[in-house]
Amino acid sequence: MLIISVFLFSNLSHQQVLGTQTRAVNKSPFAYAALPTSENVFEGSATLSDKRIANLTEFLSIYHSPLAPYAQLFVTKADEYNIDYRLLPAIAMQETTLCEKTLPQAPFNCWGWGIWGKRVTSFHSFTDAIDTISQYFGKKKENGIASLDAIGSVYNPGNTAHWKEHVAGFMAEM
Repeated sequence: MLIISVFLFSNLSHQQVLGTQTRAVNKSPFAYAALPTSENVFEGSATLSDKRIANLTEFLSIYHSPLAPYAQLFVTKADEYNIDYRLLPAIAMQETTLCEKTLPQAPFNCWGWGIWGKRVTSFHSFTDAIDTISQYFGKKKENGIASLDAIGSVYNPGNTAHWKEHVAGFMAEM
């Protein structure tokens, strides 16, 4: 009985019983899994933008910025012009404390963009400003001005060290 049991056990370990048919089991080192059925197939997409928008909305809301409703636009324009989505909000924080200290003659300009000497740049809306400034940084990046050091030397040449440190800190906060 013991010999028959050992024989049957060893024979079954090399074969797989499927219904009434028996076939040899593949002894290759590969494992095969079943294809997913329609019930467990993932449909849709996952994006980083949701997290970026949430992070940016939270950052802008903490500081009670009027830019908070534009978090989606910041991310969209950053993607469109291939820049970091945190760059414009960080510059706005550095330059105007997220629009708290803007010039009356420069509406919607929370970035101090195009303001030097007697020149003052204003925008028609935050949407206009975000698009214009994002496009500006996108073109600078295409021309090799991408690091905060390089951006600072062009954007705020009078105080690049502290400007860069502060902007980098605000970006890290997001």
